[in-house]
Amino acid sequence: IKWKHELEAKEKAISQVEEERRAKEGTQVNITRRQEALRRKIEIDFQRHKDDIQRLEEEYLRLKASSRSTQLNCSSTTQSTCDVDMAKKVKESHKKATNELDKTQESSCRENKCGRECVFCMREEVSIVFLPCAHQVLCVGCNEAHEKQPKKRCPSCDTGIEQRIRVYGVSS
Repeated sequence: IKWKHELEAKEKAISQVEEERRAKEGTQVNITRRQEALRRKIEIDFQRHKDDIQRLEEEYLRLKASSRSTQLNCSSTTQSTCDVDMAKKVKESHKKATNELDKTQESSCRENKCGRECVFCMREEVSIVFLPCAHQVLCVGCNEAHEKQPKKRCPSCDTGIEQRIRVYGVSS
């Protein structure tokens, strides 16, 4: 009888270990999915930003060419026949597009390299994403030093760090 109880206890322990292993695998799969979703979101946002910059640059060049042609038309004809309202509209559109392009380039600079320096050394570009908070505030070298510290918390929000992911090509 004692032997049967030991066998049952052993089988129960094995089944518990199997359940824990399956739960751990499920958790790992969820973490991997979240990481991939985060990577895709970052890539999509970055591409969208690049597309916006390209669109604004094209609009800027188009407006610049339009402005030049309007100026040529105005200089080749008498001032009274020149459509002053049209010239004003082109200038306003040109100015608006230029301002929008400048703002986009400034925000691009802030998001890509400028303002993307490591919060510890302030020299290298950030390249480590902390999970679950998804902050990206350390470079590789400072991350290695941070990992050795007993406090495993995000320097930005003080959330416990479950995983660190190295990301490449952030500024490209």
